[in-house]
Amino acid sequence: RQITLEQGPRGSQRVKAQLGQDQGNFKQLLLVNGTSEEGYRDESGFDQQKLTYLYNYTTSNGWALDGGITHVNLNQETAGFVTGFESYKGASRTGNPNPEAYRDSKNTRAWTTFTKTLGDWDVVLTPYLRDIDMNFIQHFLPGQPVEETAHQSIGLQSVAFTDLANGAQLAVGFDAEVTDGSLTQTQPNPTEGSFFLRNSIPQGKHYDYQVDIEQVAAFVSYEQSFQSGWDLSLGLRVEDTNYDYDNRMIDGRTDEFGVACRFGCRYNRPGDRSDSFTNLSPKLGLSYALNDFHSLQLRAQRGFRAPQASEMYRLQNDQNIADLDSVELDSYEVEFKGAGEGWAYSAGYYFMDKQNEIVTNSARVNLNNSHTQHTGLEFSLGLDITETLALAAVYNFAEHTYENSEISGGIDIQGNNVDTAPRQFGNLRLRWTPSERVTSELELVSMGEYYTNPENTASYSGHNLLNLRTQYTVNDSVQIYANILNLDNREYAERADWTTFTDDRYFPGEPRRAFIGITINY
Repeated sequence: RQITLEQGPRGSQRVKAQLGQDQGNFKQLLLVNGTSEEGYRDESGFDQQKLTYLYNYTTSNGWALDGGITHVNLNQETAGFVTGFESYKGASRTGNPNPEAYRDSKNTRAWTTFTKTLGDWDVVLTPYLRDIDMNFIQHFLPGQPVEETAHQSIGLQSVAFTDLANGAQLAVGFDAEVTDGSLTQTQPNPTEGSFFLRNSIPQGKHYDYQVDIEQVAAFVSYEQSFQSGWDLSLGLRVEDTNYDYDNRMIDGRTDEFGVACRFGCRYNRPGDRSDSFTNLSPKLGLSYALNDFHSLQLRAQRGFRAPQASEMYRLQNDQNIADLDSVELDSYEVEFKGAGEGWAYSAGYYFMDKQNEIVTNSARVNLNNSHTQHTGLEFSLGLDITETLALAAVYNFAEHTYENSEISGGIDIQGNNVDTAPRQFGNLRLRWTPSERVTSELELVSMGEYYTNPENTASYSGHNLLNLRTQYTVNDSVQIYANILNLDNREYAERADWTTFTDDRYFPGEPRRAFIGITINY
């Protein structure tokens, strides 16, 4: 049994508790987590409660069961962007231009993993359920409509492993999921703003649709080690996704009663339809043991993402059908890794080519019209400097570029850097353990400069933050800790963006804040 109490600035409070029971072949654990925070910006903050039940059970006929159920409730007062160049600095950083904004959500998941050896095969079956409900004000849109979404899913993940005569391991699997999803968007008040906006965005319901989604996938993987020091990994996954869309309103580009807008209504509802996508995802991995401490790894694989329901059926302006393909990502990696007593490292190079990325163009049409490439170097290091001092670091140097010719803001952005994608980021942690009871860690978090628009005419300079965390073990039953985040009280942006209507806009980062807590085991 364990309970943790934490107190922070601006009314921040957190309670965590766990209660476990071990009855031999049946083990169970109950976790409770509650957080309340007023927020440092005006009319912001959140309350969140999380309840999780976990269990483990072994049956008399050899099945091992490992499962649980978790429920999360969130009530959030959302703070919007602050606008203006470097408005994340000074008094404006605490402002909230959208005090009416909120987000409420409920999320429930339940699952059980069944494991058993059947002959030469180790079989793993995981059925699961998922139920999500969320509603929030889209304060970033004209008219501030309210979105309500719901998803109920049932699924099964299955895989079976076996060892082959040549020492290789073979795995075959099958996944299936059925989802019932729905979305409504309703604007309770008349649109304010320009004459054009008032006559193109109607009050009332904009969207109301249901989508039934079926996903089926099969996969196989093969792994083998050779006496020469090489390891081989091969895999292939095929996935089929089917959408059955039902529009529960009047089809087309009208208000909810079928009345056309003077300048054409912004929101367009396609008629009932079905769509399907089939994708293949191969992968290849090679690793070579250079010696007892160092190894070389090579990886190549293709990933994919089928279009989302909102990208296909939540249309605008003149678009009646979204003729979309799946997004594809080909990635290639080379990595050196090493580990020994008191040290570990990795150094890798990656290249990724992303095609058919789905974007919304200036005419508010959804289409596959973005091709980007991503190359970079990744490093990690862990080092015990002395018996009481340890260093850990990760860092990334990268370049993310648009590869297709596309006009944005009157500029061809081909060759430009992808907006909001920093060239450098990472963190450095120095841990001091002067005794078995005391641990203190100083962390440096670094975010490099990045452009905030595709034209690369606006940017955010990045930031470096210091965090300090200290823990003291009083005895076997009691621990106390203190954390200070943003130690030197830097003014920074959690996110920087740029739009034609607002120019520079930011989510300001939080100022220096301290948290103290106590954990009691009983």
